[in-house]
Amino acid sequence: MLPTEIIQEAAPGTVDVAVEITEVEPVNNDNAQILATTVVKLDTGVVAETAATTAVVSDVLTKKSARKVSSGPRKPRRFRPGTRSLMEIRKLQKSTDSIIPRAAFVRVVREIAQKYQNFRFTVSSLSALQEVAEEHLIETFQRSQLIALNAKRISVTVPDMKLSQQLLAK
Repeated sequence: MLPTEIIQEAAPGTVDVAVEITEVEPVNNDNAQILATTVVKLDTGVVAETAATTAVVSDVLTKKSARKVSSGPRKPRRFRPGTRSLMEIRKLQKSTDSIIPRAAFVRVVREIAQKYQNFRFTVSSLSALQEVAEEHLIETFQRSQLIALNAKRISVTVPDMKLSQQLLAK
């Protein structure tokens, strides 16, 4: 049973607040309505009196879902052009993981090896081969980027990649 009166005492010269709950009406099995009257008093007398009807929801809802106020579907964050790619570059530069997925790389290596003979590879040899292949790719892209910058361009083109490979071969 709810108390019929809740009073918060205050020091002289401050505000006293009294809340009186007058009735509790069950609406259905899950919800109830409470009619509450709030009186705000000063030392000189009554300042304001308000009445409110509040629906009390049962414990079926959690605090988290009760706090959440939804004003519709949330819009995804919109980044300026190029921001996402820079974020991805920084993320990849910080990580020490492989760039090429391991299973795909192993599949390609075994497919190439079957053309010549039926080779068997150890896990460490495949890891070493993947490290070397990734390092070669990174160096090729770096050289191609330098060639594009030398040509006063930002984008890397196919001729830049071909020139990078030709310079490496010599």
